[in-house]
Amino acid sequence: GGTLFLDEIGNLTLDVQKKLLRFLEEKQYRRMGSNTVYRADVRLIFATNKDLKKLVAEEKFMPDLLDRLERGRTLTLPPLRERGRDVLLIAEKFLQTFNERHRTQIRFTPEARNWLLRYHFPGNIRELDKIVDNAAFGLLISLDDVQVIQPHHLSRLAVAQSSPPDGLTAFEDSFYAQFLPEDYRDRNFIAGRHSSEDKNAKYEWHDQLHVAVAQALNIPFRQAKDALIKAFEYNFIIALLREAKGVEKNAIARAEVDPKTLIEKMKSFGLKREWFVE
Repeated sequence: GGTLFLDEIGNLTLDVQKKLLRFLEEKQYRRMGSNTVYRADVRLIFATNKDLKKLVAEEKFMPDLLDRLERGRTLTLPPLRERGRDVLLIAEKFLQTFNERHRTQIRFTPEARNWLLRYHFPGNIRELDKIVDNAAFGLLISLDDVQVIQPHHLSRLAVAQSSPPDGLTAFEDSFYAQFLPEDYRDRNFIAGRHSSEDKNAKYEWHDQLHVAVAQALNIPFRQAKDALIKAFEYNFIIALLREAKGVEKNAIARAEVDPKTLIEKMKSFGLKREWFVE
């Protein structure tokens, strides 16, 4: 009896996949270096962040094993960047665990919480855990009497440890999040479903553009320019979709943009047409 959890099953070699499939079908196994056959009746839980069907097409995953796995129950969890304010609940839990372990009372500032909402977390939950733990540990060993996590404690770790996410590098996110609206990962905010007073207060990011440019002085020109262009594209497409109420053909006609270009940009920024439909 019992439960065996196998993480990242998509990374298994074909040889190991064959052995796993045999175990699933026969419920038998042999220990390394032994010829004795043992039986086991256990519950198996598998996890992966890869598209197993795509791996099958690439001949990197056995179709018979995938068929066997699909006979069980499948639970699909969206990546952290698509789960909205869930990131705050999870981050608070990680920080609570750290505080209990080290008998500290470290907390997030409101600005740090906003940074967590803005960041894309290409490394998903593991990256969030590592960022929070390392930021808190840095405060623990510092001489600073104020035990609060600021945005720079988080962004420094994220930029150093993250691989580029789809459509937006960790550098770009860290850089132009300084002048994008605080709620730019909030679907309701993106679609304009806030009061006009609230929307105007937060959405006029260009009023702070000079701040972003000042921050860019220590960044290579081409990199800073690319980040600013991408920020403009993001805001322009949001405004366009708001005006067109999510109707792509109207947005295309209004902006005189190639349909393929608009769709690719929306996909790269994670924007969905249905968010803007009224």
